[in-house]
Amino acid sequence: MNQKYTNTIPNEYYFNLYTQTFICLETAFENKKFQPYIYKHNIAGKMKWQLENDFKMISGYRCQKATIRFRGRNYIAWFAPKIPLPYGPWKLNGLPGLILEAYDDTKEVYFSANQITIPFDDTQEKLKKPTAVKEIAFKAFIEKRKQESENVIKSIQARLPKGSKTVSTNVERKGLELTYEWEKK
Repeated sequence: MNQKYTNTIPNEYYFNLYTQTFICLETAFENKKFQPYIYKHNIAGKMKWQLENDFKMISGYRCQKATIRFRGRNYIAWFAPKIPLPYGPWKLNGLPGLILEAYDDTKEVYFSANQITIPFDDTQEKLKKPTAVKEIAFKAFIEKRKQESENVIKSIQARLPKGSKTVSTNVERKGLELTYEWEKK
């Protein structure tokens, strides 16, 4: 019997203004299905953006360019100083205006606001703290994901014909975060 595994649980990112903590809902493949996990971490205020003297219009707002190296990627962000909220997509934050567009320098990752409505009256319905069955430390979650990749490789190797030789290499990490603070040398 063939089984298809899909991740139907969308990632969610919630920023707690009072504790300055990100609460993130992401999934890891475990026991032949995707399991939701929540992890918390504090990167607010730690993002060291470089403001540039470049500007462009996005959705009727004059946006300024900013750059940062974050978790293995070089990001370019365009923020609107006229919307003085230090937030943006995913975990990108800390600029003196709302980030309306952000991407990495390879354009493998791209975020863009598709609509801006001010004032926004429906915040209680739209901004809900993510919930999941299991809470886990951020580093433990990343290690779980790493183990998941290693298990896939072992499973493939176990199915190879007897006498097959394989070359073992490190699997290149994909996704938004390519490196983590504890991995720096």
